[in-house]
Parts: sequence; structure tokens; C-alpha cells
Amino acid sequence: MPQKILFVDEDSSIGEDFKSAFSKEIAMKQYSIILCQSGEEALKIIEKNEALDLLITDLYFQDALLGGWEFIKTLREKNIMVKTIILSSYVSYESRIKALKENVVTILEKPVLFS
Repeated sequence: MPQKILFVDEDSSIGEDFKSAFSKEIAMKQYSIILCQSGEEALKIIEKNEALDLLITDLYFQDALLGGWEFIKTLREKNIMVKTIILSSYVSYESRIKALKENVVTILEKPVLFS
């Protein structure tokens, strides 16, 4: 059974790059990758597919009602404890502390070279 990964970034090209980097593993059915572009969309997907193995999410979504931190906090409040990795263009000391408090696995700073 493939590992389910949800990748959330409003820039669809970043999601496509991520998916391309794992094309062999996807073909071999090691991973199943779902792409979406907002916290709201991701929350709907997670509520339908609670069997996710990993969530990779950006923190900042332009024009979104549910930003990255609010999205992660909402998941935790709903007791959805999926392993989470944050991607962000801006990583501060404060965001790293906040990530620890929200049980985030790690924060990766953009740009990320998926190859």
C-alpha cells in the first residue's frame, strides 16, 4: 500500500516539481501524492482521507481564509496528528519554536531542490 502524502502550496509548479522528483516511487506504488493549493482545500481532503502518512505544507497562502499556521492548528484541534513538514520562504526563530509546539517534524526553507 503506498504512503499517502498531501502537498499543499499555492504555487502549483512547486507541487508538480515535488511530484516529479518522486515519479519512480509513484510508478512503483511506494507513494501516492495529492496536490492542493490552500489550507481550506487541504482540510477537506484530510477530513475525507484521514489515512494520510505525511503532510507537507507552505505557511503563507495569499488570499486564503485559512493560513498555514491556522491550518495546522485546526488539524491539531481536530486531533488529526498527521506527520507535518513545513515549507516556507521565510523561516524565523519564532516559527521554528511554534513548529515544535505544534509537533511539526521539520521546516524546510524555500527554494527546495527536490532532485
